[in-house]
Amino acid sequence: MVKISAEQWTLAALIGEARRRSNENKRNISRDRGRDKNILNDLMGSIGELIAIKWFGQYLSNDEKINAIKNMFCLGGGSKHTYADLFLDNHPGRLRIDVKTFDCAPNKRFFAINKKAHEALRAV
Repeated sequence: MVKISAEQWTLAALIGEARRRSNENKRNISRDRGRDKNILNDLMGSIGELIAIKWFGQYLSNDEKINAIKNMFCLGGGSKHTYADLFLDNHPGRLRIDVKTFDCAPNKRFFAINKKAHEALRAV
């Protein structure tokens, strides 16, 4: 289990809100869930990436830790990112990871990435 501090939740909330605002007029209509769900989605994405950086930290060089944190926010909106969230350059497999999160609501028991995203990431 990963412990999340109040400071990490605060950072995730700030990054999530910055993401939401930068995506507000750029978000694809099929991905727009309405204001409240967009806030939750961007918060979950931010906390997921912070947790992944912490969890996989031993496999990230200092440069890659800095890159991962810098890449958590893009002023032009998240669709500008065409690369994985983390590059585990100190892992023997030199893995690239795209971080995904989901809530544990009973109606969301299963998790799947859509085919378009899967194919795009597989090509990396």
